[in-house]
Amino acid sequence: MGRVVWVDYAKGIGIILVVLGHVLLNSSNGPAAHFAAKIIYSFHMPLFFFLAGLFVIKSVEKETTTNFILNKAKRLLYPYFIWSIFEGSIRCFLSSKMTIQNPVSISDLLAIPYQPIYQYWFVYVLFICFCAFSLAYKKDKSLLGCIMITAIAFAYRDLPDVQVIKSIFYMAVFFIIGAAYSKYNIENMLERMKPWIFPIITVLFVGVEAMYLRGINTSFIKFVLALLGITFTIGCSMKIAKCNILSALKYLGNISMPIYLSHILCTITIRLLLNKVGLYDSTTHIIFETAFGIGLPVLSVVWLEKTFIYRWPFGTRAIQIAK
Repeated sequence: MGRVVWVDYAKGIGIILVVLGHVLLNSSNGPAAHFAAKIIYSFHMPLFFFLAGLFVIKSVEKETTTNFILNKAKRLLYPYFIWSIFEGSIRCFLSSKMTIQNPVSISDLLAIPYQPIYQYWFVYVLFICFCAFSLAYKKDKSLLGCIMITAIAFAYRDLPDVQVIKSIFYMAVFFIIGAAYSKYNIENMLERMKPWIFPIITVLFVGVEAMYLRGINTSFIKFVLALLGITFTIGCSMKIAKCNILSALKYLGNISMPIYLSHILCTITIRLLLNKVGLYDSTTHIIFETAFGIGLPVLSVVWLEKTFIYRWPFGTRAIQIAK
């Protein structure tokens, strides 16, 4: 599957939802913020695993397993450790000086190799998904084995009492769906669908979301809701790409990884500054924290993209999530 424009738009939508979702979680804006965060969290991370899966087969087929895993370590594992240690150290220092939300201890820092902290679980789990897929797919050049393994893991996802393993077992399903989407040219099927299909998907997404918000949150509902959210985002992204508008959204998609890595530190900084000058209104916080949670990482890419904080020091940029 070649590079397609709508994917960048989908990642742009996704990364905005990530930043906004984290801001809303720390907001005191009452039920509205709670419901908005719940909607975002119902599908935004499965979306990113789906997008990552779109390109995995092409990458695996053109590289040896060893080279593939090494390249993914440079793109994912390296920034995972850099940013986990960086943010974790700041939180650890602040924890010793004052009471903060989500403190980090020395033992948490030492556990980073096997127990991700906060938002960095995504990068860790994504790396595991890439590695596991490359090993399984190389064996028989077929998705069947990968699908079977993933289905078994998904069925028993609640058995392990370790959160990161649960995340791997759950998110791997959307990663495999992304791989199947590209391998079996499902995109062409979607493009040939009648114009009224997208409104139907939209209605289904809104309807199931309403059920979820009313407390019907079974595993089946959550899974269906994630799939509908992904499909809805794909539809929106394709329409935007065809109109060739919102180029800024496409740019955000291209640099979604740096935004993901650094946005929490940016939002926390803005939150503290707003509190320092006496601005406690939750709506003001949501607007400013979201804007700067996106804007400051964008500036950091412009100024620091070639430094070690975003890329392997000897080459290979750590910029894009789904490649």
